[in-house]
Amino acid sequence: MGGTHSAIELNAVTDFPEFIEGWQRWDERAFHPDTEGNLRTLRELWAKKRAPWPLRMAIEVVKLGRSEVFRNGLSAALRVSDSMPLEMELQ
Repeated sequence: MGGTHSAIELNAVTDFPEFIEGWQRWDERAFHPDTEGNLRTLRELWAKKRAPWPLRMAIEVVKLGRSEVFRNGLSAALRVSDSMPLEMELQ
């Protein structure tokens, strides 16, 4: 992951405790229309006031992109995969 675009995407799903109340959590800063067409925060729309677990897990995976150790490990794994002969990949 590199560049400003990735940083902006990560910031979109980051919580900022230093923000004013009601804007600290990422799901308080994301909006969607309710059944009547009124814009509401995602947090308000979700049943338990939190994202469904598959979305929470996906966001945690995205946040791993901030970890240099994870990025280096992933790069190394992809380099090894690219250098494998096709016969090895098919087995």
